[in-house]
Amino acid sequence: MITLSPEKIHETIWSLAAKHSGKEVKDIRPESRLVQDLGADSLTVVEFSMELEEELDVAFPETILDKQDLTMADVEKAVLELAQNAPAV
Repeated sequence: MITLSPEKIHETIWSLAAKHSGKEVKDIRPESRLVQDLGADSLTVVEFSMELEEELDVAFPETILDKQDLTMADVEKAVLELAQNAPAV
């Protein structure tokens, strides 16, 4: 895993969420829910997570992505935890 700053993680998550939702980055908030607020369907959530995994070199446990009211803050927190707990390469 590459070393990621919290700023890089935030920027990547928000930019991919904007790409997949059709919304502007400035309109996405930590409390924005992927499905209810950003209009993601199950396929969009999978595509979003796959791109995050590729961009940030992390693997999401399905339990995170299956959360019904998954927010942007939830995604960011999960990625930060994964990045902090990743073995050094």
